[in-house]
Amino acid sequence: MNHTSERPLFIEQIRAESGSRPPLRPARRPKPALPPLEPSDAHEVFTVCTGNRWMELAEREPEPKMLFGEFWRQGEICILFADTNVGKSVLAVQIANSISRHSQIRPFALKTRSKKVLYVDFELSTQQFYTRYRDEKGNYNFNDKFIRAGFNPARYAPLPLPWHRPRTRPPRHPRRSSPCPATRARYPIIRPRPQSAADKTEA
Repeated sequence: MNHTSERPLFIEQIRAESGSRPPLRPARRPKPALPPLEPSDAHEVFTVCTGNRWMELAEREPEPKMLFGEFWRQGEICILFADTNVGKSVLAVQIANSISRHSQIRPFALKTRSKKVLYVDFELSTQQFYTRYRDEKGNYNFNDKFIRAGFNPARYAPLPLPWHRPRTRPPRHPRRSSPCPATRARYPIIRPRPQSAADKTEA
């Protein structure tokens, strides 16, 4: 009788890591085959024109407006990179605030109207953001079109491996009302699956 098929998968993985048997790898599902490409499909991937034709097409399109001088225009993807602790986050907030207020950062031109800006912050906590934009004169007054999304690491619970399940019930985080109910977004909280009686018997 083959007892291997009766054990849960994570038991076999523990035995494989301890060296008692070769590693057990779950069977992979075959990927669906992609339909073959026809030579006529290439014209949908690339637009091929002469240089003069590209110049003619560009003249027909509206000129993208400047957001931060010549460095950033509408419709473009801009990546801001530099060494550590030189002010990348401060400049990013300043640019976002400039666009939301329609306030030029001289000498960089701003040719667009006031627009809503979403700033996703994975770095600063609430108190750190508060301290950075507050001085002896008081709090800085942001425009209502400047929206900041802060990352909540306490609400993110990655799914642990089966053999790393806690023996006690994990603490439940208290529900807190969002400071921005109009922009609140709900995401599912991943919690570990409770250990069944069969798993306890095999362990």
